Amino acid sequence: MADRITKHYETHPSERGSLFTEVWRRLASNTEGAQHHEDGEVWKNPHWYLNGLWWRQSSEEERSGFLEGYLWCVRTQAVPEKVTYSRSVSHYRSKIDDYVRTHAKADDEPIAAILAGFRDAPKAKER
Repeated sequence: MADRITKHYETHPSERGSLFTEVWRRLASNTEGAQHHEDGEVWKNPHWYLNGLWWRQSSEEERSGFLEGYLWCVRTQAVPEKVTYSRSVSHYRSKIDDYVRTHAKADDEPIAAILAGFRDAPKAKER
């Protein structure tokens, strides 16, 4: 999909301001001409390989990129008010860094699950 999305932006200059997720959805729904590889990797969990081991081996830029994208999705695409993250990317990156460094089993934990431990406390319902 990365090549198709890049080509789309190159051939549709008026859409360069479009969100990546919008272009991705549009192209994903139009599978005509898409290539499917039977021998590709298959992940049986929703988090792929994005676990503590990936976190430790990735660069600070990759970690920040993951968090920016993940938090953007939660803040704009998820059901509102279910889970909130009001702090900065650097705050959450630091918290996950500490967690992965101090928990022996963190290598096998999805980063999204680790991040969930640092979400905002639920607000009490008003009467």
